[in-house]
Amino acid sequence: MSTIMLALFLVAPLAAPVAAKKPVVGCYVARVTPAKGAGFAMDVKLTGVPAVRQPMLPARAKRVVVHAPSGKRYKYAYWTHANGELQITFQPGMSGIRANVIAIKGGFRGTIEHFWDFPPYESNVGSIILKRVPCPSQRDST
Repeated sequence: MSTIMLALFLVAPLAAPVAAKKPVVGCYVARVTPAKGAGFAMDVKLTGVPAVRQPMLPARAKRVVVHAPSGKRYKYAYWTHANGELQITFQPGMSGIRANVIAIKGGFRGTIEHFWDFPPYESNVGSIILKRVPCPSQRDST
């Protein structure tokens, strides 16, 4: 009877989460450019506070505070890490926008995709850039 030994060698280091390379929590101006329709900007604050627990949210989701000029309310806005990228989800209900971003100088950039819970389930992809800005003080936001 022969014995087989299996040796595993890590050739390249695993990708570190975005947070390990760059602080994530802070305020940003997000510029969203969908493939179809008009682009828009919104103020986004990524917090370190756990998101309000909902059955559809990932366990480690952190809350995102959004101020959209349109007045649109994103009831379920949260961020998580996924595969070395930062994933930000903006949902007013069951449909919404999901962004996958990577760190760049002064913020993040990446792609967006709309997702729908009702027909016609059209996918609208595009890009997003989040530029870090100073957070307004409590006094300025009232």
